[in-house]
Amino acid sequence: MNDHTILRSLVEALAQHAALPIQEERRRLWRANNDLKPVRPMVTMLEIPWGEFERDVEALVVRCENPYLRQVERGLRQQLFEAVHMKTD
Repeated sequence: MNDHTILRSLVEALAQHAALPIQEERRRLWRANNDLKPVRPMVTMLEIPWGEFERDVEALVVRCENPYLRQVERGLRQQLFEAVHMKTD
C-alpha cells in the first residue's frame, strides 16, 4: 500500500467516526460548555503515553515511507485510536 492510500483510509475512518450521531451531541455539549452554560462536566484526556501504546497496538503501527507523511499518519492513527477506544467527549 502506498503512503497516500494509507492516509486516505485513515482520513475516511476518522470522517466516518465524526459523522456518528453521538458526535452531534458532543458538539452540542461542548458548545454549551464553551458558552459557560455546561450541561455536565466534559471529559478529555490531555496526556496519553503514545510511546507505550505504539509498541503493543497494531492499529498504531506507522506504515508510510515518507518521513513527513509518517508524522501525519502517526497523528491520524492516534486521533482514530483515541476516538474509538477512549470514549471521551
